[in-house]
Amino acid sequence: MEVISRISSPLSESWVAWIMLLLLFFSLINRLFLQEINVAFRSVSSHGDRAYTPSNTPLQYITWIYKVAVISMAIYLLLLDTGAVFSFANFCIVLGVMTGIYWLQFGCVKLLGAVFFTHRQATSALEQRNLVQSAVCGIMLPMLMLLLWDVNAITTGLVLLLAVVYLGVLLMRIIQLYYNNLLTIIYILLYIISLEVIPLLGAILWLKTIL
Repeated sequence: MEVISRISSPLSESWVAWIMLLLLFFSLINRLFLQEINVAFRSVSSHGDRAYTPSNTPLQYITWIYKVAVISMAIYLLLLDTGAVFSFANFCIVLGVMTGIYWLQFGCVKLLGAVFFTHRQATSALEQRNLVQSAVCGIMLPMLMLLLWDVNAITTGLVLLLAVVYLGVLLMRIIQLYYNNLLTIIYILLYIISLEVIPLLGAILWLKTIL
C-alpha cells in the first residue's frame, strides 16, 4: 500500500492553530485592542501627552507576549515565501530573535529617555510608543489569517502598509509632543530609522539567512 506523505504547511500543522487560538485569547483579554486603536489614531489630531490607558501588570505581560508573538508569526509566514523551512523549531527561532529585538529597542528607548528627557517626558514617550504598537498589533491579527491562507502580493502589501502606518503615526505623535525646531525633526527621524527600522530589517535579513 502506497504511503502518501502529508505536506507540512501553516494550514496543516496543529501547532499553528494552537498559537493562533492563543493569540485570539490574548486579544480578547485586551478587548481586541479597540481602546488602543481608538486612542492611538484619535491622538494624531490631539496634542495631549498622556494616553490615559489602564495600567495592569498581568495585562501588560499578556500584551507583551501577544505583540512579540503576532509580529514573529507575521515575519515567519513572510519568510516562508522566500524559501524558509516550515517547522515549529524555526518559528521558535524567529520568536527568540524578535524577543531579543523587542528588549533591545525597549532598553535603547529607556536609555534615550533618561539622557535627553525628564522622567515625565520619558514616561510619556514610552507610553505613546507602546500605545501605537499595541494598536497596530491588534489590527495585525486578522492579517495573520490572510497570510496563513496565502502569502501573495496583496497580503504582503497589507503588512507593509500596516508597518508604514505604525511608523507614520509614531512619527506624528513624537513631532506633536516634542517639536521645537527643524533640528528636532532630524533627531526624531534618526530615532525612527535607527531604533525602529534598522533593528527590525536587520533581524529579518539575518533570519532569512539562517532559516
